[in-house]
Amino acid sequence: MAGRIVGAEPPPSLLKQEIVRVTSTEKTHYVIFSTSVWGQWIHWYGRRSHECTSDKGQCNGCQRGWPKKWKGYLHVYRGNKYETAFLEITPFFVQMLDVQVPPPATLRGVQMYVSKTRGGAKGRFIIDVMERRLQEAELRVECDPRPVLQFLWNCKNTSSNQEPETL
Repeated sequence: MAGRIVGAEPPPSLLKQEIVRVTSTEKTHYVIFSTSVWGQWIHWYGRRSHECTSDKGQCNGCQRGWPKKWKGYLHVYRGNKYETAFLEITPFFVQMLDVQVPPPATLRGVQMYVSKTRGGAKGRFIIDVMERRLQEAELRVECDPRPVLQFLWNCKNTSSNQEPETL
C-alpha cells in the first residue's frame, strides 16, 4: 500500500479467528495446531459466556451466582471452511481425545473428524482421530485463544450488567 495513501496508513488487516462450537451431526475435518488444550473456567449468563476470574480475587460472575463450567480450546484448521479457528471443547471431549491420542503425545498435527450424536448443544461428541498426522513443517504456528476470548468477553451488552432473569 506504500505510495497509494497520503497521510496515515490504515491498520494492518487482522487474521480472523473465531470460537467454534460443534453443533451438527455432519462430520467436520479438523487439524490441530495446539500442542495441548488451553483450559478456562467460564460463567454463563443468558446466551453469553463471561470469564471467571475467581483465582484473581474478585469475579463478577461468582458474585452474581452465575453458573460456572470448564471449557477447553484448541487452535485448529477447520477443513469445511478453509480457515483457522479455536474449537471449544468439554472435559468429556478431552477424555475421549486422550483415549485416542494418549499422553504424553502432542496433539499438534492430529487430524480428526468431529460431529455430535444429534444437532444442537445437547448432543454428545463423536471424535474420529485419523492415523495420519501432519508434520511440523506443514503446520501453522500455534495461537493463544486468550485475545479472541478477551475480545468476546469485553463486548458488553446491557443485559450482561443486570441480574439474571428468573424463569
